[in-house]
Parts: sequence; structure tokens; C-alpha cells
Amino acid sequence: MSISDDRGHRRGGRTGSLPALDKALDRRRVSFRPVSSSEPPELLRRWESLSTGVQAAIVFPPLAVLLFLLNLGGFGQPLGRSILYGLIEAAPVTALVLVATANERRKRTGR
Repeated sequence: MSISDDRGHRRGGRTGSLPALDKALDRRRVSFRPVSSSEPPELLRRWESLSTGVQAAIVFPPLAVLLFLLNLGGFGQPLGRSILYGLIEAAPVTALVLVATANERRKRTGR
């Protein structure tokens, strides 16, 4: 059986309250505030201001290396095949990053 106090907090079947715990929960509840989404961080604004070609040139090489290492170590592919797979798989993943960037920019600007 639960009992609600005057602030709407629900308490379990205990008859006594724990004032220190209630205070801690109240402080914690107050400290969580939504982050203002009106102004994105500086790094994100700089990233979104780049052209799509420049974004692709920045994203593709690290993705190719990461996917090469994944194929080589994680999937146990031979070296040559890992290089080829890393390059082939990096292309659609880069496209996904570019599409996600464009969608987020469009969502934030309201277009």
C-alpha cells in the first residue's frame, strides 16, 4: 500500500519517513533541467558549416581504418581482403554520417 504526501511523493508501506532521503531526492530532482537546444555547441556548428564534400573527406579515412581493423582483427579476414572491405564498407557508413548530419541540421533550423 502506497501513501502520497502533500507534494505528491509516493511512499512505500513504511510508517516513518526518511527526511534526509526526501531532501536528497528533492535536490536531485531540481538539479535536472532540460538543456537549451536553441544554440548548438561550437564544434557542432563548425562541423555543420562545412560542405558535404569536406565532411566526407574528413569522415571517410578514419572510418576506413576502423573498419579495416574490425575486419582484420574482429572477423579474422586476410590482410588484402580487410583493406578492400574497409574501403568498401566505409563508403555507405560515410553516407549515413552525412545524411544524419544534414537531417539534424534541417531539424534544428526548421526547414
